[in-house]
Amino acid sequence: MKHLPAGMIAGLLLGFAAATVAEDVTVQTYYPSPKGVYEELRTTGDVGIGIATAPGARLRVVQPGGADALRVDDQGGGDPSPFVINQNGDVGIGMAAPQVELHVKSNTSNADIATESSDGFKWTMSTETGTGRWAVNRNIPGDLPTIISAQSGQVYFPSGNVGVGTTNPGTARLAVVGGSVGIGTTAPTAGYSLDVNGSAFVRQNLRLRDGGGNEGDFQFSCTGGQCYATYAP
Repeated sequence: MKHLPAGMIAGLLLGFAAATVAEDVTVQTYYPSPKGVYEELRTTGDVGIGIATAPGARLRVVQPGGADALRVDDQGGGDPSPFVINQNGDVGIGMAAPQVELHVKSNTSNADIATESSDGFKWTMSTETGTGRWAVNRNIPGDLPTIISAQSGQVYFPSGNVGVGTTNPGTARLAVVGGSVGIGTTAPTAGYSLDVNGSAFVRQNLRLRDGGGNEGDFQFSCTGGQCYATYAP
């Protein structure tokens, strides 16, 4: 039976102790590689890029300078649009230099952003190519866009009814429940449902109803340059 020198035993123990404590891995590559390209690098632990301490996540990238922290380019399918997270934390999809927190750009057609619930209900916001309009749509075949914005900044609803202060406008095109509506003013008089600051143009009849439920029409007519209003209960 052979005995190892004490110095060799001590060296082996120190080396083992160091191996159990240290977790750094140094990868030495050779150029050119045996296969011409390095195809993969695998690990079962966390990966830190640009950080000297434990990553604390499966992948943690630290960019101390002004360059992008993460960029992914798709070279296939004829669309090289990148996915970018810049130094400010802004995310660009199809946009190499995002200008806001989330910047989505399409290089082929309309730019769409979709949200979908677990049971399949989906809403899509689209910016149309060529017109500059944006629209909000449901995922119902044949359903018209819910909201459309024209290039001039106008917003219109192709169909349906609008409720303000209510989730059920009924058959009214515009139903306002609670509060006051101001036309020509941003501070409608309290206690009045409608406050018009300016002139009102009524083409035919104006129907009024009192607190007791009684109602009638004011009928307007003009003859010889003179206009009259008559009340018809």
